[in-house]
Amino acid sequence: MTARDDEARLRAQEHQAEFAIRREEQAMAKQERRLAHEIQQLAADEEHTEIEIEAEIRTEHWGHDPERPLAWKDRQARASS
Repeated sequence: MTARDDEARLRAQEHQAEFAIRREEQAMAKQERRLAHEIQQLAADEEHTEIEIEAEIRTEHWGHDPERPLAWKDRQARASS
């Protein structure tokens, strides 16, 4: 092999490594977007569930709030104080 062949081979390897890095970065960015979407969906589901539980408790207590605050309401009250 000549010096040019070696140089071309090394350059090709370098380009392959750069492309592999770009593919990994793209895959990681895609996974990050998917996880962010799942977190948003989880937060929305949690909020919806809390509303349903509160409505069910009011139904069970004939329209009145329970004697003790619900755990997430109590945490929110302490956090805002």
